[in-house]
Amino acid sequence: RRPGRRGSFGRLRHLREVQRRYFLELLEGRYDADYAERRLRVGQAHEHAGLAPKWYLGAYNRYFRLAVRRIAEACGSDGARQLRAVEALSKILFLDIGLALDTYIARSQHDLQRRADELAALHHLAATANASLDLLTVLNLGLDRTLAAMKAGLGMLFLVDESGREIILKAHRGVSPEFAAASARITS
Repeated sequence: RRPGRRGSFGRLRHLREVQRRYFLELLEGRYDADYAERRLRVGQAHEHAGLAPKWYLGAYNRYFRLAVRRIAEACGSDGARQLRAVEALSKILFLDIGLALDTYIARSQHDLQRRADELAALHHLAATANASLDLLTVLNLGLDRTLAAMKAGLGMLFLVDESGREIILKAHRGVSPEFAAASARITS
């Protein structure tokens, strides 16, 4: 085995173990606010790691099939008891699938809002550039919009001169005047 692959197998084993513990937790029957919050955090971690919703659905499908077999074995020929157990299992799984999908929907909405904010900033910058052909005004506004979009408190905007040998500070926010003065011209 290559070293990098061993790490992947370890992560996969870890995910399987977490999923196994999770399915055991599902059967405990405590579905309070703490449970929902834990499930949302796990969903966020899975989403952040790049696990697609189809991964969740595949895991739930596998679990459901295994659980139904065990229910059938445990309940024997008592059809009413089997039905009650499968109904309870379905209720639990759909609750959890809903929580998992909510995580992905929330992330998508967050990403869409961030992109909309970025586009609005660019639109405003373009409108200002069209209204005012003053380069410094446009650069200062561009820096302000970029910092706002990035939720950053400081930044510096440089331009390269015509010769390509000097980088000149044109706008700055959140840095001391001394630092800005020291950074005003950088020669290559």
